[in-house]
Amino acid sequence: MKNKFKNYKETETHYADMLKKVREQIMGQIIHIISDLFDGRICVRYYHDGEPDLEINTFFEVDDNGYGRELFVDTIYTNEESGEIEITMHDSEDVYCPYWNLSDFNSSNALYLLSELEDIVNYIAEENCKIVKDWEPYND
Repeated sequence: MKNKFKNYKETETHYADMLKKVREQIMGQIIHIISDLFDGRICVRYYHDGEPDLEINTFFEVDDNGYGRELFVDTIYTNEESGEIEITMHDSEDVYCPYWNLSDFNSSNALYLLSELEDIVNYIAEENCKIVKDWEPYND
């Protein structure tokens, strides 16, 4: 009987390398949008809460007990000391608001973040409105 597995060539490392390169390109575009188009700061949450047609994605993390948490992007800003782009997140009840940075986003999450940012770019361009950098949802 012929062993059909004997000549199988692994491809995982090839695809992992491709995915890493794609992630780097996506991150470059995210950095460009935040730094150049939004002047280093944007309150993404304002566009989620105020404009229901704009895309909102759910990001996940696991707590110390192994339970998942649903998080949403709140504000993205450039840290004045380090120059790094950081993200405040929030849960649906506003009781948990962790800080993330771009390194916390895997390839898929980076793509979802880019999609949200491009929706906001298009909205601002179409509506010719200002960039909202800070906003509190309960202080309107």
